[in-house]
Amino acid sequence: SDAVAESGYRDLPRLLADHARLDPAETKRLARHAEALHPRVTPAGATVEPDLPATCTMVDDGEAGDGHVEVIWKTMTRLRGVDDLDAD
Repeated sequence: SDAVAESGYRDLPRLLADHARLDPAETKRLARHAEALHPRVTPAGATVEPDLPATCTMVDDGEAGDGHVEVIWKTMTRLRGVDDLDAD
């Protein structure tokens, strides 16, 4: 379901800020983690795989928390920007 669009909001961080009364920076972090850890469906109906599926497994198993996810996300984002880095 597209709870964000159905609620009339443009994005998840704003929805969370208003309904959960969270700090805007925190809501952006939560939305970023959700996108990195879980598959999502585009408006056209295509499934987009998460960027950090192995990290998702670790979170589900209780082996990693929010702080770990943030460090892994930042590290992987930086590594993806490195030229000539072998992805394997």
